[in-house]
Amino acid sequence: MKKLLSILGVATLVVSAPLSVVSCKKQKVTNENEFDYEALKNNLFEATQQIFNSTLKNDFDNYFFVSQDGGDNGVDYPFGDKGIDWFITNEEKITNLDSNESLEVQKDISEIINWDKLEEEINSEILSNVNYKPILVDGKTPLKDGYTIEDIRVVSNDGKDSVAIYVTIGANFYFLNEKQEQQVERLIDFKTSITITENKLDAISLNEIKNNYVDTLNSVENANSFEIKSDKGNLRKTAESINEKHSSNEVFNQFKNIIGEIKFKDELVSFDDNFIIETNKKDTVDAVVYFSRVTDTWLNSNSECMKTIQSALRGNKSDELKLIEELSSNDSKWKPNYVYQTIGNIKELSAQYKDFSEIWNSFNLEFNLMNKSKTFKNSLNNSNFKLNPNEERNYIALFRSTISSVKFTYKGKTYDLPDEQIVVKQRPKSENTKVLYKQFITDSFHFQQQFFGYNDGLVDQSNQFVLNKPTSLMSTSPGKVLNAIEVLDLLVEANPKAAAFLEPLDLNLEICEDHNIGNAPTSKMTFNKNGDIFFWRSANPTDYWFNLKNYFFPADQLGPSYNYKDFFTLGNRNDVKVKDNSNLDLANSSWRFG
Repeated sequence: MKKLLSILGVATLVVSAPLSVVSCKKQKVTNENEFDYEALKNNLFEATQQIFNSTLKNDFDNYFFVSQDGGDNGVDYPFGDKGIDWFITNEEKITNLDSNESLEVQKDISEIINWDKLEEEINSEILSNVNYKPILVDGKTPLKDGYTIEDIRVVSNDGKDSVAIYVTIGANFYFLNEKQEQQVERLIDFKTSITITENKLDAISLNEIKNNYVDTLNSVENANSFEIKSDKGNLRKTAESINEKHSSNEVFNQFKNIIGEIKFKDELVSFDDNFIIETNKKDTVDAVVYFSRVTDTWLNSNSECMKTIQSALRGNKSDELKLIEELSSNDSKWKPNYVYQTIGNIKELSAQYKDFSEIWNSFNLEFNLMNKSKTFKNSLNNSNFKLNPNEERNYIALFRSTISSVKFTYKGKTYDLPDEQIVVKQRPKSENTKVLYKQFITDSFHFQQQFFGYNDGLVDQSNQFVLNKPTSLMSTSPGKVLNAIEVLDLLVEANPKAAAFLEPLDLNLEICEDHNIGNAPTSKMTFNKNGDIFFWRSANPTDYWFNLKNYFFPADQLGPSYNYKDFFTLGNRNDVKVKDNSNLDLANSSWRFG
């Protein structure tokens, strides 16, 4: 049985060089800014995990290499009179967490852990944050059980001159679910090791190598050197690609180059190549601070914007070029951006440099890092990483990656090094974000033009969009309510020519129920006996329409505020409103099956 160790006694930003940062007050969740329980729980989990990991790492790193005379930075030997011979003799007993020998080691390990410090961080970063209160159990710490030592392993290093104790520490994570019921999950385990050397000088040398490694990785130059080039906005897939170990992986190559220069006593340290990079797929930072959208609507069909959109959809290449150029411009009148409400001098910066999109850029990215991504920001407390937007303006995302299983050779024997975090910046393969944003607009337009039947001459003067009917829906009875997300996937599969326009940037889609008072992602879909298509979300929607949105950064990866992220539409189809869902055979729709 595992031994439980009890707990012992947003403002407008004006960017300049250097960049000044405006503090972000904690915003209380209101009805106008409703939270998503799953997103809020994920945020709480990530914040708790970050505090758990960083506190324990800080506690254990000075004990990574110790002799019986002590460890790094003057810490005392943690195991009393238990030396290398004792650990080797009792290896199997220590693995059994209920044995007396294991309990002794667990007590020694518990003396290293500063749980009071962790609770101070929980109180400061979590309990004082009003946004977390709806999901905290009785308003108390989510780690109310303390921590558990999950595993202890003893491994000798080919002899009796050193031995490594591998330790795994876990904790229960408590929260209230959407039904206000208490739920518990497990944090990701924290893993570390303590290597005991017989020779005091060996411990000193090993700690020097460890510190050279940590300091080199975190030098100003190296901490800011990790990049991945990609024109795709799917941050989870990009995070996965950072982890892939192959010769063309820029991050792996950068890390290998860095450790290849590390020396000890003027000799290069020998590292193996079996290290692992694991990138956090949930806690990322994107470079969008505010949405922009086509402001004109199909109800206003005589406006220059809507005339150009409809002409371009019907194949007028001159109007298509005019439309794409206008919508992708930093000064677009038809798809104006509101970035200036967050970055107060973005127009001045744009005019000065002329090489970035106001929608995606490093100025926006830094604002989100400093003001919207507190867990990510807090993870950088001991890092020399710093964005310099005035020097490089075209980064579009940030990732934090853990490098683990790093091993080196000393006196013919192999030793582990502690896990360390790096920050990876995403830069477009395109020349800059202006070029990339224009491609986003171009590909999104071409997708919707093909998806809605214009390229195949299926749309008449009524402009009712005509979609390919998926084979799997041919036998489905009209009026049957279907899952909107699943149907959207089927609709894309049924139109491979349209789907091809999504691939270069890996664009994401969403269909929203829209009203004059707001919009939300749809969850239901059906069609009537005439083939008219209906998407909706509300229980009894009235006087609504629905729109197809293209996202560069997928909506489901952007949290509860994704509606403030940028997207592409052809303008609101409020010229055809669904008055009432009670009898859809008599209802109008702007979409139908061909």
